[in-house]
Amino acid sequence: MLLETNKKERNSKELIKIPNHEPDVFNLMLSYAYGDQNLEFVDAAQAMRFHALVDQYLMTKLKAVSLDYLMKNCLKDICDMLTCLVILDIKEMRNRALLTLHAKSISFLESEEFKLLDVRIVEFILNLKHLDIEEIHLWRALLSWAKHNCGNSTMQVESGDESDEPAAKKQCTRENGLKGDAQKAEGASLRKTLGSLLYYVRFLAMS
Repeated sequence: MLLETNKKERNSKELIKIPNHEPDVFNLMLSYAYGDQNLEFVDAAQAMRFHALVDQYLMTKLKAVSLDYLMKNCLKDICDMLTCLVILDIKEMRNRALLTLHAKSISFLESEEFKLLDVRIVEFILNLKHLDIEEIHLWRALLSWAKHNCGNSTMQVESGDESDEPAAKKQCTRENGLKGDAQKAEGASLRKTLGSLLYYVRFLAMS
């Protein structure tokens, strides 16, 4: 599978591109392949990227190395644990991640870290059947996440012939129109960002 690239002729100076992975983790994998048996990761983030790489290339021995590192070094960060569980599909992390999530659910949902989560992790949390938290807290956290991740829409309002209107009325009309258009744009942007996540919210449970 390592040869599934745009391989060039042996004497070509053109670089071979390895998509979806960064050079540092690919170099780690190559160093191991050429005899370096002592892999050292800079941090958990690098170990996660390395794990994704060796998983793609079915290198089970190296997966065991990164798995061991992650199981020892991701225990204090709920975001790291959820990334391992949901994004990397490390099932060994499930119990630890869920225990931490249950213990810190409110503070985590209200944190800045929650706003930075991958949409797949947010969907995983919303889909949990036994998360001991009121639905309104989930909804507020979801809105906060969506506002952080949606693009800022800008609206342009065309001006008509207002020569017969008083200046104060024209200013009020202009401001109300801009405000209304901005609210519509924000609502549409939030709805697009939320997408299918909305279907997980139990609105009838909010009271």
